[in-house]
Amino acid sequence: LGLLTLLRRTGLEPRQSDYALKAERAARALMGLLNDILDISKVESGKLTLDAQPFDTDALLRDLAVILAGSVGDKPGLAVAFDIDPALPAQLVGDAMRLQQVLVNLGGNAIKFTERGEVVLSIRLDRLQHGMATITVDVRDTGIGIAPENQVQIFSGFTQAEASTTRRFGGTGLGLAISKQLVAMMGGDLRLESQLGTGSRFWFTIALAVPEPARTVVVPSRPLRVLAIGAHGACAAQLAQSAAAMGWTLEQASDLQQALAAQQLAIANGTPWQLLLLDGIPGDPARQAACQALRGDGTAAWPRIVGLVSAHEREMQLQAGPADPCRFDSVLVKPFTASLLRDAVFQACDGQPAASASSAPADAEPARRRLQGMRLLVAEDNRMNQQVAAELLGSEGAWVRVVDDGAAGVAALAEPGAAFDAVLMDLQMPGMDGLTATRRIREELGHSALPIIAMTANAMASDRAACLAAGMNDHVAKPFDLDQLVRLLQRHTAWRDPAGPAHGTRGEHVPPDAPAAQAAAPVPVSPDVRQTASAAGVDLDAALARLGGRLDVYRRLVRMLVDDLATAVGALQAASARADLAAIRHTLHALQGQLATLGASALADILRESQRQLTGADQRPAIDRAVQPALTALDQSQTGLAELLHALDAAARPSMPSATSDAQAPEALRRDLALLAQQLAQSDMAATDTIARMTMRHHNAAHATWLGQLDTAVHGLEFDAALSLCHAWLDTLAP
Repeated sequence: LGLLTLLRRTGLEPRQSDYALKAERAARALMGLLNDILDISKVESGKLTLDAQPFDTDALLRDLAVILAGSVGDKPGLAVAFDIDPALPAQLVGDAMRLQQVLVNLGGNAIKFTERGEVVLSIRLDRLQHGMATITVDVRDTGIGIAPENQVQIFSGFTQAEASTTRRFGGTGLGLAISKQLVAMMGGDLRLESQLGTGSRFWFTIALAVPEPARTVVVPSRPLRVLAIGAHGACAAQLAQSAAAMGWTLEQASDLQQALAAQQLAIANGTPWQLLLLDGIPGDPARQAACQALRGDGTAAWPRIVGLVSAHEREMQLQAGPADPCRFDSVLVKPFTASLLRDAVFQACDGQPAASASSAPADAEPARRRLQGMRLLVAEDNRMNQQVAAELLGSEGAWVRVVDDGAAGVAALAEPGAAFDAVLMDLQMPGMDGLTATRRIREELGHSALPIIAMTANAMASDRAACLAAGMNDHVAKPFDLDQLVRLLQRHTAWRDPAGPAHGTRGEHVPPDAPAAQAAAPVPVSPDVRQTASAAGVDLDAALARLGGRLDVYRRLVRMLVDDLATAVGALQAASARADLAAIRHTLHALQGQLATLGASALADILRESQRQLTGADQRPAIDRAVQPALTALDQSQTGLAELLHALDAAARPSMPSATSDAQAPEALRRDLALLAQQLAQSDMAATDTIARMTMRHHNAAHATWLGQLDTAVHGLEFDAALSLCHAWLDTLAP
């Protein structure tokens, strides 16, 4: 599959391109069939188990929206919409991957068998009591329907409603059989109502636990006046519900002419619309003229236009020039969630006057350093995870020491005078793993009360049990949420959250006269970065939320992944060729965690599923089947991630301030280099803040090469190399 994809990107003649496309589709169909057969075999043999974990309902729905949008293709008469109960808990406990598999099967089938009309996925909260949420999931369509005599067999494997359905639409008929079994494992019963020629409805009811404490989602609000144009049915209802939840004033117009009349009336009343939600692409000249009239002469800041489009229409929009009157300020691909709508609206409004409420409240609380003075030991072999933990925990005021494996963690705790308040321990590390290291810390070093928290990408039930048996206090799933990890550390160390912003040093390794390291403030994200991230399948907002809004940290992590990805893919291919299961699992595990941290959750899920498929695989063909989807997905992702890095770099360049003449003085530079060298020699993660501050203070043409090399080494956690660079640069500055 990967080779076919690469072949199609070369300069092929039209007939060759057609052959390559058909071969790729056939290969994907075969891979889908094999995966379905494996799943149904596991279910029927009792080998498939559910892994219940806390998951974000919004994240699941955002991923689902992307998948279903791609399934619509070029069906201009089909609308796909979500109808999600606003009371649905922000987090639930269940097997999110298998639940999403059911939703993809049901939604994908509805789209496949519906040419015109609507496909609506609804989730309602029926009951919330005793820590359990009872929900009903409903997928209804206006498609071809199923005759009564065929409804009995529809849930049997390799069965569709009739033979002509298979010939016309394709498919194996396994999707519904698998979904029926998975829903039953979740405690529900997948049911069907259908009428031939009218449409179908599939639904089920299940009960899922609500994690304690339940997380409250604060929905950002902007008092916007919004006019929705051309939305109908479920899409119009979803817009009305979302607007009410976010405090917008919404009016709906059935077409552009009605919208023009509403706009003229609003202007006459002195309350013009600030935002237009336009459903569809204006195509003919009359619609373009109406769109131009709605936007005005272009001199006013308002209204901004958000286009509600299909995935196919989005590609058309991307081809529109910047001067096109119908070019949208942002686009929202259907189906969408309330949070995706909010993101598209905020993107369209970014950089506008104060009426957009884009600025923070005047009484916003200064950033607190909730772990001020806490001493943490992090045992983690993955460079990206090391940097995430060190920078984020450091930004909260903690002093962080990073080691590469369990043996180094044990050695650090055995050093004379070692005093740590808590340990964050990865489970899967080469050499000594986290479980072995924890047992040695407890039994040989006698640290019975030291909080040790496991970090794991999979967080399977068996992993959690093994953590507790080895003597760990708790676990946190990677990619971790900063606020969640801070609360976890505070709970296990009884650390007090300071009442206000903290000042001073990070720990005993930083001299008393060193300037306080300041965390970079969250910065606005440019529309170009958002668009590039979306095209790469990256949920940028979710990633930034986990990183405390640190776009600077995010950019460095993307660079680290882009630099390492080709090598990692090569290592995965080599390990697969020699059937080295341990190396395959280690590489997949590491990449999965990195991708999830960066918001590429769909890609991370593919790698997680490859790891699951490796269970019981001991022969080369089975190993290849498990690894190939991951290799294909990784290969296809490299271009998108490289483009995202380019967009992030381009957005960062204009924000670089000019260095002052005082900061360029050799003495100031020598002081900063001496401080950095001291921190590097002591493996003090405050070095990341120091190099960031130096880059801001001392950047100019003469220092660019030195600063660039130092920045790369420090943020790559190559402290020995960075220390050598420090000494070499200091030698050139000797008075």
